Amino acid sequence: MDALKETAHWVVTTYGDLGLFIGLFLEFLGLPFPGELSQAFAGFLISQDHLNLYMTLPVCVAGSLLGSMTAHVIGSRFGHRLLYDWGPRVGLKRQYIDKVEVWFRKNRRTMILFSRWVLGVRHVTPYFTGLVGMPFWETFFWNLIGSILWCVPLILIGVLVGEAYEVFMHAFHHYLSLLVWSLALLATAFYLFTWMGKRRKQTESKTNAEKDPEI
Repeated sequence: MDALKETAHWVVTTYGDLGLFIGLFLEFLGLPFPGELSQAFAGFLISQDHLNLYMTLPVCVAGSLLGSMTAHVIGSRFGHRLLYDWGPRVGLKRQYIDKVEVWFRKNRRTMILFSRWVLGVRHVTPYFTGLVGMPFWETFFWNLIGSILWCVPLILIGVLVGEAYEVFMHAFHHYLSLLVWSLALLATAFYLFTWMGKRRKQTESKTNAEKDPEI
């Protein structure tokens, strides 16, 4: 946490809005950058009149958006080659890759909007939107909405809580992690329940067919 804090402080205090733009752009290409903490710190500086809200906020949205779209283009051009050619070499079976691709294609909009709040997931989601062939302008629109929904709250946190932004962000991440894991467990339980229900119906249908061959 201290290293992230020092990085965020150095980037924002040294390069200001330009540092935020470059940092967020690189973060969505997969490079390590404390985007959330940096934006909250920028909000604190805004409250101290060191930065301007009407400049910093569009810059952060632009960095997040352009980084996502660059990763999308890379994923659309090279994603399949890397995933299907190199995936099996590192233990990723083709059948699992196909299942993940089908699932992501069905849930791509939801992933774009909410993946930004999950560290690690937000770094790979833009590549997957390109890999599954999501249209460029559709991707642009949903990434714009996702960037706004991600950047605005983080900057406002820094503006509203001031020097307590670091403590607030720590608590925020703690409860967010609990929420994400709870939702993941619920989704897994729902999937297993549905799968077991289908298997039970199939077994019952097969049993009835064996009892009455004319059915």
